Amino acid sequence: MGLLSMRHKLFSVTNGGFYTWDIVENKFWADRRYSEIMNVDYSEVDRGLPAESFLETVYPDDRAGVIERMKMTVIDRQPFDIAYRVKRGNTFVLVKDYGQCMRSIGGYATLFTGIVFETLEAKSSASASNSNHQRP
Repeated sequence: MGLLSMRHKLFSVTNGGFYTWDIVENKFWADRRYSEIMNVDYSEVDRGLPAESFLETVYPDDRAGVIERMKMTVIDRQPFDIAYRVKRGNTFVLVKDYGQCMRSIGGYATLFTGIVFETLEAKSSASASNSNHQRP
C-alpha cells in the first residue's frame, strides 16, 4: 500500500463517527463526530439512548432497508454495510455505515459497533426519491 493510500484511509477514519449499541440493555452511545454527521444532540447520545432513537435520524424511505440490514447483521452475522440518507433541514445527506455484531462466548448477540461517514453526495428534498442505498 502506498503512502498516499495509507494517508487517505487514516483521514477517512478520523472523519467517521463511532457508535456502540448494547443489544442486551438496548442502549446506544456515540461520539461527537457521529452526532455531527447524523444531526443529533451529542449530550443525548453521550448518555445512551434506546436504539430506536437512532432510526429517527434516517430518512423514512430508507428505514426499512436499514432495519433489515441490522437484522442480517445481528441474526445472520453478516457485516453491516449500507448507505442511507439523513435529513438536515431541506437536504438529505447520504452516509455510509459499516459495523458488526459482537457475541458472547455462548454466541448471543451483545454489542453492535460501527462507524458512519458522510459522503460527498448530498440529495435535495426534491431528489430524495431513491430509497435504500445498499452496497451488494
